[in-house]
Amino acid sequence: MNGWQRTIEELYALESTLRSEGWETVATQAGDASFVPIGAGDDDWFGLSLIVPGDDADRIERIVEHATLDEYDVFRRVTDGRTYLVIRYADGDADVAVLVAATYDRRGTAARTVAGSAADRGTLYTRLRRLDGTPVAEFTHEDHEPFFPGGK
Repeated sequence: MNGWQRTIEELYALESTLRSEGWETVATQAGDASFVPIGAGDDDWFGLSLIVPGDDADRIERIVEHATLDEYDVFRRVTDGRTYLVIRYADGDADVAVLVAATYDRRGTAARTVAGSAADRGTLYTRLRRLDGTPVAEFTHEDHEPFFPGGK
């Protein structure tokens, strides 16, 4: 079994556990994960951009309308050239969670650049987007290290 298959199994196992505990969940697989360095876009935003499928994006939008999703956990696996993530965005008071599986090539300069910016600024951002680029949700992470092998 390859790293991505294992990550997807872990995504749905986590979703099953949360649902059995009474949580409302959306579990999705990012179709693309890319790091956006400072200055690469129209604003000063930087971080990890994740493309989510349309139906899942609709469900996530409905969740963020009534939940804060201000907690997060990052489950990470590293192979020779890739990093695999399952990110859990949660509102523990409302028992609501959005789970996103993603993978990225850690050999590229964009990941290192964004990790350095996050270390310098003390914050990393993730943005869930639709395929056409429309934002679905954005999250702030004071601890960027779980997203990167070795913290950078």
